[in-house]
Amino acid sequence: MPKAINTKILLAILAALTAICSAVIYQSHEAHKAAAILQQQQHDA
Repeated sequence: MPKAINTKILLAILAALTAICSAVIYQSHEAHKAAAILQQQQHDA
């Protein structure tokens, strides 16, 4: 029985890490997009 609990905990940790990583990647992508837009606006001004 403890083995099944450990597996569930490991899966939960893996799912949490995956969610955190995807959030970090998304945020960095959004920041890059915002920087590109800002640079374009400064260029146009």
